[in-house]
Amino acid sequence: MRQQKDINWMELIIGVVCILIGIYTFARPHQALNGFAVAYGILAIIMGIADIAFYVHMERHTGFGPVVEMITGILNIFIGFFLIVYSDVSVLAASIFFPIWIIAHSIGRLMNVNIVKFFGSRAQYYSTLIINIIGLVLGLLALFNPFISVFSAAFLIAVYLIISGAGSLISAFSA
Repeated sequence: MRQQKDINWMELIIGVVCILIGIYTFARPHQALNGFAVAYGILAIIMGIADIAFYVHMERHTGFGPVVEMITGILNIFIGFFLIVYSDVSVLAASIFFPIWIIAHSIGRLMNVNIVKFFGSRAQYYSTLIINIIGLVLGLLALFNPFISVFSAAFLIAVYLIISGAGSLISAFSA
């Protein structure tokens, strides 16, 4: 007998949005940094809400929630609002805040990889592990070399968004 799996719609939406914004960022890096800080801000807010929803969901089912996930969710929402309000400084924000955002998001997901291993599929576990290790490395590279980060921020962001989107799509269909 075949079991029907539910689709995690929040992860599916995040995955599609991340991939679309990542592709656009590759195609038009200068416009993406200068004109679409608002889109990145909205994406950060959506991801922050998803992180907080994950925290609440885990707390309801297990009696405790992964605090790091709550903190990264709040950080994502803060960065999202910052980018929306101060969209004119998007290049500076990208070179400073995006590496911090990538690092915080990756650490938050890596802290919960055992929960994914317990509740998710093998594909979801390994994709979460690999994608967030790559995200952590990209974030650290961008953070510790800000000169390169300014010039390559759009490409680093695009790579991270596409990889993160792929991971969200895997999670959406592995539920």
